[in-house]
Amino acid sequence: MVSGGAQIGVARELRGPVMKVHRYLTVLVLTSFVLIWYYILRVNNGIFTGLGGLGANSSAALARRGPGLRRNAPSNASEIAIVVVACGERHNEALNMIKSAIMFNRNQSPLRFVVVAEDQLKQNFVEKLDDWQEINDNIFTYEIHSLTFPAKDKDEWKKLFKPCAAQRLFLPSLLTHIDSVL
Repeated sequence: MVSGGAQIGVARELRGPVMKVHRYLTVLVLTSFVLIWYYILRVNNGIFTGLGGLGANSSAALARRGPGLRRNAPSNASEIAIVVVACGERHNEALNMIKSAIMFNRNQSPLRFVVVAEDQLKQNFVEKLDDWQEINDNIFTYEIHSLTFPAKDKDEWKKLFKPCAAQRLFLPSLLTHIDSVL
């Protein structure tokens, strides 16, 4: 016969492993819940919204949406064109602004970014924006232009202000294909 003290000792010995299993299962359940919640939000805000479910028509609808369009942007939503002029050390600030616009747009409108940059910065912009397009399923378009000044008094315009500040004066002549920008 086992005494009462021995039973308590056995219970205490089992308590440690049982608590570890309990903690492990709790973490597993919470992690699973978070992953399922993320997946549901991603599906509702992304790939399958407005495509009629997961059937055969889904791939056809994905093909019809075309490159650069938002997956669930309203069909009558107008494109938002955002222009940034970046020179020197300011290219990181420009990239942060673009990233913020992508994140806070929340699939409301198609985005187009127009970057005007010095030639040595253009490759950096292309690499980052291409990476972000892959990560975000091509939810925005972009174009990159070199700094351009009017031929008349070109050197004078470059010396009058810093090159990027002077470039902003000539955005309407550079971006004739866009009627309004931020």
